[in-house]
Amino acid sequence: MKNSKTMLSILTTSMLTFSAPVVAFAENDHAKHVQAKQQGEGNSKWEDKKEKRSKHKEDLAEKLAEKRAQAVENRIDTLHRWLDRIEAHTEKIEDQMEDYFDEDNEDDDQEEEQEAPESDEDVKEEESKESPESDDSMEDDEEDTESSQQEDADTEEPSSPVESYQQVTAEQEIVAADEDEEEESEEEAEEGDSDEEGEEEDENEEGEEESEDDDEDNEEEVVDSEEEKEEEEELAGYDDRAKSFSGKLQAQTHKLDAVERYAKNLNSWMQMKMGEDASSDSLDEVNERIASLREDVAEAQDELAEYQAEMKEEVEEDKEEQKEFENKEEVDTDKVWNVTFNTDLSQSMVDDLGFYVFDEAMNAVPVEVQYNEETRSVELRPEKNYESGESYTLFIAKDSKSQDNLTLKNAVKMNFSVK
Repeated sequence: MKNSKTMLSILTTSMLTFSAPVVAFAENDHAKHVQAKQQGEGNSKWEDKKEKRSKHKEDLAEKLAEKRAQAVENRIDTLHRWLDRIEAHTEKIEDQMEDYFDEDNEDDDQEEEQEAPESDEDVKEEESKESPESDDSMEDDEEDTESSQQEDADTEEPSSPVESYQQVTAEQEIVAADEDEEEESEEEAEEGDSDEEGEEEDENEEGEEESEDDDEDNEEEVVDSEEEKEEEEELAGYDDRAKSFSGKLQAQTHKLDAVERYAKNLNSWMQMKMGEDASSDSLDEVNERIASLREDVAEAQDELAEYQAEMKEEVEEDKEEQKEFENKEEVDTDKVWNVTFNTDLSQSMVDDLGFYVFDEAMNAVPVEVQYNEETRSVELRPEKNYESGESYTLFIAKDSKSQDNLTLKNAVKMNFSVK
């Protein structure tokens, strides 16, 4: 009996011992299942986040590519706008040169009949009395002018018809414009400057408007607004410093050099931001326009060389017959000269006469020529102020550009320096 109880106790203990691990093993399987489930859920969330990040990066890359393409397009538009202005300026210079030098200029007024201010006999008599020397005083010139005017009044007969142009023998006197005329000159110059500034402001505002849309992404602009403003000032500076026709044309060449430099910088920016293989047909078009405009400027320079060669020939010929006035020293940079004639002319006749102003290198300087019927005088106003410290020559050719019978008694020459 005692042994039976002992065996029962051993059996019970064994059953307890063998049943305990079964519970532990079941708990481990459940934990692994939960862990695996959580890990699976975590991996799914991570994959979703990874996919979202990838999609976000793709969207950003696409937007960035669009912004860079837009930046290139805006920059090319700016380059074309500058080239448009260079082209227009070159054409304007060519028109000015033609008006200034053209010897084939014809006017409908040539068909109008004109009365002879002096008869041929009076012309010969005056020429025989006039001294061949070129150092006459201004007072003597004034006396000759008054005498010539009196002879004009005696010889003119309104009732007598004239069938062809007669020789216009005019005694010229170069005098400084009075203070009122100089004030008007300053006002007109200021108005011209204000107009140019207004145009430049409009152009600057247009450039600023183009860059406003991408202010938040300035790093994706080819140049920022401040840099573009500096470029505008660089281009304008070339024109501001040009005084003569040759200087004006050279300024267009410098501007083309600058735009070409801007185009090269744009190409480098594209390769850095968009890849080494990045290219643009629009940029190629810009470079083609630059090359074409260079040819236009070169042709204009060749024309100018021919014009100035003819002008130099006129100045050099018949020097002994030229009437040379005393040099004028230390004149204002905006000096306006008056050329007074002893007979009635017209604006068309004045346009046919050769009025030239040139610097020491014989580069022609643009001047505005305007005839005043009341004073019988011609105003010569510089398009831009003369260069301070430089010397110039005012020359009036003897022969007309297109009217064979319209001629002056003498060519006129006067040197002047600017203070």
